Amino acid sequence: MTMKKILLLFTGLLLVACSDDATTVASTPQEQNVNFQLVGKGNLYGGSSENIGQQNLVINSQTEWNALKAAMDAVNNTTYQFTQTDVDFEQYQVLAIFDEVKMNGGWTIDITDIAENQQNLLVNLDNIKTGDATTVITQPFEIVKIKRTGKPIVFE
Repeated sequence: MTMKKILLLFTGLLLVACSDDATTVASTPQEQNVNFQLVGKGNLYGGSSENIGQQNLVINSQTEWNALKAAMDAVNNTTYQFTQTDVDFEQYQVLAIFDEVKMNGGWTIDITDIAENQQNLLVNLDNIKTGDATTVITQPFEIVKIKRTGKPIVFE
């Protein structure tokens, strides 16, 4: 085999190898940011009397939404501060995040972003504020609404 043929063969193999890599990269699921609108954020102050445990909820109906608002208002009127209490569940879903009960104030539970890929929606959570010296028993929450989706919603 001549040097020219060897060089052509090597170049051909290199091009095939490069095109395989490009296909692999292109087939990776792409994530897109999902817009969400804040409905309410703050703390429950009932010392867990509301009977709302640490949880992440996906609310898909007016009945579920009314039940949650009633539970949140069982001890203190919390929902008066919401930016909206009427949700069109034909178009939207509500995500409600409740942290554990904290023995002091100054905590938050935060939805930092929501991303969508081919399989699901990923809701990223964090505690941006992590408490201070007050002795008030609190339970941080955040509630947002998103466009309705048929995809599973995963909280991380």
